[in-house]
Amino acid sequence: MGDHLSFIDGLILRLEMVRGGWKSIGRVFLIAIILDLVFQYVVFGNMNRWLGALIAGVVLVIIPNLVLQGPVNRFVLCIQSHR
Repeated sequence: MGDHLSFIDGLILRLEMVRGGWKSIGRVFLIAIILDLVFQYVVFGNMNRWLGALIAGVVLVIIPNLVLQGPVNRFVLCIQSHR
């Protein structure tokens, strides 16, 4: 019975982490998509490439956040612990 509760607690914790992570990068992701759509309109004269805008948002915002967040947090914690 305890294993089921720990699984549910872990799931709730993961959902809260995803929600908090999306809250921190959601605005930047939206700005990246809007900027890409504006660029498409200026260069190509239309905004028919929504998939390209979404891919640009993922590549420019989400992937760097996922890759850099862990090492940067560890570095900052290391510096703060040496003070």
